[in-house]
Amino acid sequence: MKKVTAIILAVGMIFSLMACSSNTPEKALDTALANAQSGDSSAFQSVIMSDEESSSDSSTDEQDQKMYLTLFTKMTYEIGKAQITDDTAEVPVTITTLDMKTIMTNYLTEAFSNLLNQDFDGDAWIRDAMAADDAATTTLTATVTMIKTDDVWKINNSADITEFANALTGGLYGYSQSISDSFSEK
Repeated sequence: MKKVTAIILAVGMIFSLMACSSNTPEKALDTALANAQSGDSSAFQSVIMSDEESSSDSSTDEQDQKMYLTLFTKMTYEIGKAQITDDTAEVPVTITTLDMKTIMTNYLTEAFSNLLNQDFDGDAWIRDAMAADDAATTTLTATVTMIKTDDVWKINNSADITEFANALTGGLYGYSQSISDSFSEK
């Protein structure tokens, strides 16, 4: 589940990349998503890991970066026309990326069937499933709330970003939330 958390944290990288000097919310969102696609590993590292965490396990960092690269480089997106009111914009986006919900469901099935198999490498299984040429994809839509401050459009982190995070992670955000909810007391 550390990989799931790491991928979800990658969403934070997208938000930090919004601080670009774009004069339209569509252009700012396009720049952020294009930067994610390019796989700038230093952007991933600087946003996801704190100084304390980054020194603790460098091999995991490299593995996480490969997973981010696989997820985001396989992503395509289409940005719709923003609805702008004063310094706030609602920007529709359609994202097609790896179907992480399906990949993780299949992983859990495989992991449970290999509980006693000491040779089973779950991280490798996930990486291979993500890298497969025939890996399932999903297309999800979201509306991104953006605010304009100092003539720069940025994602509004105080808005509900659940559907955007879910679209970026190929359904992984919602899937992990549903698993978490199933273990919580009602």
